[in-house]
Amino acid sequence: LLPLVQFCAPSPMQHALSQVLQEADGPFQGHDSYYSWLREMYASKRTMLLSGMEEAGLKPTEGTGGFFVMADARRLLPLVPQSYLDAAEADDRPADFALCRWLAERHNIITIPGSPFFGQHDGEPEPPCLIRLAFCKSDEVLERANEQFQQVGHELRNYEKLKMMEKDDEEEGGKHLHEDKSHAEAALASSK
Repeated sequence: LLPLVQFCAPSPMQHALSQVLQEADGPFQGHDSYYSWLREMYASKRTMLLSGMEEAGLKPTEGTGGFFVMADARRLLPLVPQSYLDAAEADDRPADFALCRWLAERHNIITIPGSPFFGQHDGEPEPPCLIRLAFCKSDEVLERANEQFQQVGHELRNYEKLKMMEKDDEEEGGKHLHEDKSHAEAALASSK
């Protein structure tokens, strides 16, 4: 029966749906209609997810609809252990697969690699590293994701601080090491 229901709605369902559609145009939970309530609810969820993504160093793209957000994740690639990148390369997959696997295994954040959605452009200096996230989740799930994103952001800031210290030390001819460098290295190591 299920395969038939997927492609044609029985008469009682059609009648019920016509009633629901009429009711959805009326006021709903303090909004002009169910649709305006639904739009505001998903806009709120999207905003919640975007704040966590930005905290983690992701650069979300502007979307105009749907339940997904694409983000440029290139800034996170240096955090991905080489073993993940090697495994992706061995499977002839781009780095976004390694990043998504690392986010899932290390931070419990499930993302979808963006590369299958786009073709490879010749002459591109480096392939894009886009990931896709869904915000059609409960607020509790989005809050937990944002907590995980905070950890990713902390790890990224430690990494970038360490790289900046190394660059400063190099520019000074390696004459002295910064005291904070060992603290940054320890913080980065403990976050992995």
